[in-house]
Amino acid sequence: MKKTYNCESRENLIDEIDLQMTLKELGLTEIGRHRQVVYGRQTAYKIMYDNGMSLAKIGTFFKGIRGHLDHATVLHGKKQYDRNKSYSDFQLISTEIYRKLTPIFFPLNKVDVWQDYAISLVLMDELIAEKL
Repeated sequence: MKKTYNCESRENLIDEIDLQMTLKELGLTEIGRHRQVVYGRQTAYKIMYDNGMSLAKIGTFFKGIRGHLDHATVLHGKKQYDRNKSYSDFQLISTEIYRKLTPIFFPLNKVDVWQDYAISLVLMDELIAEKL
């Protein structure tokens, strides 16, 4: 069954699976200090925090990095976002991250989110039935 996260400050329903898959697709859960990955993580921290997630909760989405991230690591990355946001290469990377993550936090229509959820449950049931 899909897990969802209710962002208290925005009253939006966030799909944890979609968020985790998007973070992996963008390469943000990988271990490394490459500029693109670091800048991308900082932007993701900022987006997630601004949408009501706690620092500890954000850290759990980055499980590929030494198990999970401590809340202090996320806080440091969020502070670095403010420091780095004036750099042109940071802006390019940040724009891509915003483009990918914004639809997760601000779906065009909440009804579509529930319809997608219902469809995914049906598909999941079908996959389970096939394996049995």
